[in-house]
Amino acid sequence: MDPRKDCLRGGRTEPFKLHHICKPDEEIIYIDIVSLYPYVMKAREFPIGYPDVLTRETLTKPPNAILPWTHPRHNRYKGLLLVRVLPPTSMNGLPPLLGYRTHDGRLTFPLCSSCADNKQQQQCRHSMKQRSWISGYTHVELNKALELGYQILDIYEVWNYDRWDPELFKGYVNTFVGLKQQASGWPENCDSQEARNRYIAEFDRVEGIRMDPAKVEINPGLRMIAKILANSLWGKLAQRVGTTEVKYARTPEEFHQLLEDPTLETLDFEHVSEFMDRCVVRKKEEFAKPPDTNCLHVAAFVTSYARLHLYKYIEEVRQINGQLLYCDTDSIFYVKKCGGNFVGEGEALGQMKREHLGRKILEFVSGGPKNYGFRHVDAATGRDERAELKIRSFPLSYATHQLLNFQTMKQLVICQFNIDGEIDDMASENCILDSNNNIISVEFPQIGRTTRSDLYTIMARKDYRVCFEKGRIRPNMETLPFGHGNVLEQQQEDQIIQQPHVQVQQQQQQQYQQHPILDLEDIPGSSNWTDVDYLRRYR
Repeated sequence: MDPRKDCLRGGRTEPFKLHHICKPDEEIIYIDIVSLYPYVMKAREFPIGYPDVLTRETLTKPPNAILPWTHPRHNRYKGLLLVRVLPPTSMNGLPPLLGYRTHDGRLTFPLCSSCADNKQQQQCRHSMKQRSWISGYTHVELNKALELGYQILDIYEVWNYDRWDPELFKGYVNTFVGLKQQASGWPENCDSQEARNRYIAEFDRVEGIRMDPAKVEINPGLRMIAKILANSLWGKLAQRVGTTEVKYARTPEEFHQLLEDPTLETLDFEHVSEFMDRCVVRKKEEFAKPPDTNCLHVAAFVTSYARLHLYKYIEEVRQINGQLLYCDTDSIFYVKKCGGNFVGEGEALGQMKREHLGRKILEFVSGGPKNYGFRHVDAATGRDERAELKIRSFPLSYATHQLLNFQTMKQLVICQFNIDGEIDDMASENCILDSNNNIISVEFPQIGRTTRSDLYTIMARKDYRVCFEKGRIRPNMETLPFGHGNVLEQQQEDQIIQQPHVQVQQQQQQQYQQHPILDLEDIPGSSNWTDVDYLRRYR
């Protein structure tokens, strides 16, 4: 098991509806988790020390539960597990929990791996083996998945940790969260000494951080530094290796040492002057050493806890009969009835905080992950209409807004995805995924750097297009996860729906023991595996 390839994943980013206009009795709520990564690092426990590495020969024998696992009590391990999981055919209104990395590198949350790999828009007709996949997960994510109806069909490797520390990062997080809070200044309602004392005491009670009243003053620079340090530690634990380096050779001997070093790959070099050469090199993969700060299994738990914390709020949206529109790592857009219940909000770490307070969001549109816009008005008067766009890697300057704005994005999304019926089985799988030349080209000034580190400015051009490849698209522009509502398994479920649950589970276990879904060729490390099998498995 490779923790980076098998277990480490980023945040969850996907739209659940590509376009929504509020009815008169509806409103769109935009909420954001306060300091998500610092919160989970402070509030959750993390493994320390070395793991006990267990292989399939041990894991399939007593006292381990008989496969398939269908309940959290079947999992007696704490750590990282490399397993084959089978998702349910539907999630009863909730989005799927477990992430799956497709052949082309997309992080999806499907109910069928084959549908996700093929970007299949038609209804799923794959078998159980085709729907399942092999990947590594933390025990906390797997236990939650088992509660939601996932099954673990086979287990290959476990890194089990006996020692856990619930306060591993508490001191670090408290230090920089406290600095950030002090540098934010006094809240508007703290206009008296008594109010300020209450504010200091309340922050100490909720967060366990005692601020120095004499140091509470607005300091944007210090606040930014403290925020970056509080949020970036987990990334340092998962820092990649093999980055490029710029080295300067001042003698012919130094220059030839760089070129002939068997551990280095020379990417570029230039004669800066008669006394100096500039070389761009990179460590070859087999010689690259990770930094001493790397701790991939801890980083995997940080992101796993963060996704689970976001999922908790996704479940709350369903509990209040709201409708999900979009989520992005630590934020959610959802629709609710005016005057109805809403997801709990607060100011403390890990709680949801309302964005654009005092505004009413009327319309939302998304062209894919990290690609959305919304229109809002003053909540009290219904006037002062504004629109905002969030598009990754696009500088949204005034000139860019003349071509790429809320209305043009909305037109592209509707033109691309506003289908008028179910996707026919005979239709092309990419019939609504191809851009069909629906693009907006924008030009903007971009600063570049020459090989001699001189700066220059050119007019760069980018083509904007909508791109949604994380699920199926419905006629009303809602989305469904890949594999939702598998036809074959739904027919089988209808036949046994009247049987007692225990009897069904016993039949599943007997069937698995007599005719296992996986044979020896499916087991990583089997003598039947070829190099191609390894490339497919560890892509």
